[in-house]
Amino acid sequence: RRWLRPSGRDGIYEFFRDGFLERLDVERGFAYSGMGTPAYGWMGRFNSVGLVMPRIDMLWEPWWSLDTPGRAVAALQYCSGLMYIEGENPLFGSWTQERGGGGPYLWEADSPIYDAGWKRENIDFLSRTLTVEYVEDHVEKAVARLEGEPEREKARQLMGDFSERRELVSLRVAELTLLLAEHTGPARPARITVRPGQSGATDLGSLSWFRTSCSGRRMPQFGAEPRSDRTKEASRGQAR
Repeated sequence: RRWLRPSGRDGIYEFFRDGFLERLDVERGFAYSGMGTPAYGWMGRFNSVGLVMPRIDMLWEPWWSLDTPGRAVAALQYCSGLMYIEGENPLFGSWTQERGGGGPYLWEADSPIYDAGWKRENIDFLSRTLTVEYVEDHVEKAVARLEGEPEREKARQLMGDFSERRELVSLRVAELTLLLAEHTGPARPARITVRPGQSGATDLGSLSWFRTSCSGRRMPQFGAEPRSDRTKEASRGQAR
């Protein structure tokens, strides 16, 4: 940032935005194929941008305008990570030792930056923007945007499930900002931990983390497969 004039910096931000939106526009069908699930790629890239660019709103706002079916599909995939506990998500299958998958993992990045969290400007933006009311409103809008599209039935399921999952969404929204603010590296949890009936956490130390290490991690390609490795397997095996 110190080496660029404002116009040059803005051009880089716009490049990140345009590439990200182009990827979302082709996210169709709620495709799921274990560790090869395409959505893991753009989720990891979105979180990596949050580490280095203090204007995550430039990606978020046009995404959540839901102007294309692909952006609506991506919004519902993201919301599903706040709505369902492991094994219940209708858009993402359960993690298995053979195929990986599960999630989605809304805090994982595809960047090798392991010792920093999101930029403070981005955390402030997400804290102001992502609320349980926002999620509910945009689930409804995404379902309306997908009316007449092949994804409409699965989309309607999320809208039908939302009322009984409001408490979970509220808790997980708060936890997600903590995860993104801390860091994306060796001490991150394997999954969001807060479940209905638990009180909301006020700091990272008060949560029951499933710790993982970065050793052996394989970076996903943008729009292709996510990180899925032996460390995640070991962590989840210990949690059982």
